[in-house]
Amino acid sequence: MVNLVSIQNATLRYRTEKDEDFLAIEGVDLKIDAGEFVAIVGPSGCGKSSLLRLISGLTPPTRGDVIVSGNPVRKPLNIVGMAFQNPTLLPWRTTIDNIILPLEIVDGHRSKLKSYRDRHIGLGRELLKIVGLNEFEDKFPWQLSGGMQQRVSLRRAVRRIGCLYARRIVGGPARPMDGKKVHRSPRYA
Repeated sequence: MVNLVSIQNATLRYRTEKDEDFLAIEGVDLKIDAGEFVAIVGPSGCGKSSLLRLISGLTPPTRGDVIVSGNPVRKPLNIVGMAFQNPTLLPWRTTIDNIILPLEIVDGHRSKLKSYRDRHIGLGRELLKIVGLNEFEDKFPWQLSGGMQQRVSLRRAVRRIGCLYARRIVGGPARPMDGKKVHRSPRYA
């Protein structure tokens, strides 16, 4: 069986503004099966976001391999959705336009956007209905509460069933667990 995500001896180094070498993560090995729920926890600066960037294809590893759905990751993946602690909605776009944003910028979707726009809008409306925001599709982020903005951001990241979803959460209730426990459960998708 092919793992959904397989990381083998991955290392990621960045160049700082002072042109110094910064080691973000080193020698990471990780396998995640389809349908498995994995939490990556640790203190600030330990490489959680860097690992998510590797898996999503936003940043290539300096060394090692990252494989998603049996294919080496060489560029941003169109099956990955990321949501951050802050909603990161574009203030000049309506709720529905923020939902379909990834379809406009990710390879594999961009070329089909014009011919499938009505279909994508329909899917966006279904996603908004799931989170109780169907009456807010024409509102701008500044017209939504913080919780509503977060729900829009989450629906944008998880725009279809079967995508790989990563959420960056820090502080709050997760802070006491930093570095203490990683929980995996095949019960959650």
